[in-house]
Amino acid sequence: MNQPRGTPSAIRELTANSSRVFYEKFHQRTQAPSALLKDTDFTYGGLAEFVRRNLPQRGRILDIGCGNGVLSMYIASLGYEVVALDISERAIREAERGAKKLGIKGVTFIPEDFARFNSKDKFDAVLCFDVLEHLPDDRAAIDRIAKLLRLDGKIILRVPSPTSLVHRLRIAMVGYDAFDDSVGHLRRYNTQSITALLHQYGFRTLEIEPVEGPLRNFLYTTHTGNRFLRFVARPKIAPLLTTTDGLALKAFGCSGFNLAAALEIPQASYGV
Repeated sequence: MNQPRGTPSAIRELTANSSRVFYEKFHQRTQAPSALLKDTDFTYGGLAEFVRRNLPQRGRILDIGCGNGVLSMYIASLGYEVVALDISERAIREAERGAKKLGIKGVTFIPEDFARFNSKDKFDAVLCFDVLEHLPDDRAAIDRIAKLLRLDGKIILRVPSPTSLVHRLRIAMVGYDAFDDSVGHLRRYNTQSITALLHQYGFRTLEIEPVEGPLRNFLYTTHTGNRFLRFVARPKIAPLLTTTDGLALKAFGCSGFNLAAALEIPQASYGV
């Protein structure tokens, strides 16, 4: 599935050591959320809106790769029962600390590798944001998600795209993308490849939303950009940057996609 050029050391580390070791290191600076997510949040506001409009009206939600739990807590605050997984024990500790501090109920955080997770009860939706590209076997992951969902249950995910201008410039200049390498990206997806993968396991695509143009991608994936994040996230600046980045996205490509799909065919009868 669209294996990128490069990312050699990320693959070596994930193979030579366990994924758990890699992501414990990745989350060594992860901190508990200090406030509940809002639609106006510069980083997660658009994601929160996408998730909210694609969630079922009520039900049980599984959040795979929850990190510090900021999205899990937001969903729990809307009245859903949330089970949140992350392979990193540190990330889960910070998520639990944040939920306690913010008084969030209805979410259970579990330090678990998704490949080993089992549940007797089915879920109404599974969230998988910035996770699928990290997994050695994405087909097995989608197969497992389909088995965990009720019929008509939804998968709501985000994956990185090879059309990102920053990504393409790195490939052109040095032959690989050091950002993919550092965070453990094993592949990127275009709309055709991700929808084809989901279709193989009985999913019908409901919505695809390109996200993050070159300006936002620069801010999130470079050391220089990181230094400006607090400045551009200010209320008077953020809307202007968001509008400009949206125009740049149309001209230069997006760095990822939000996608929602519904399970139309029970996985057991699909013959995969």
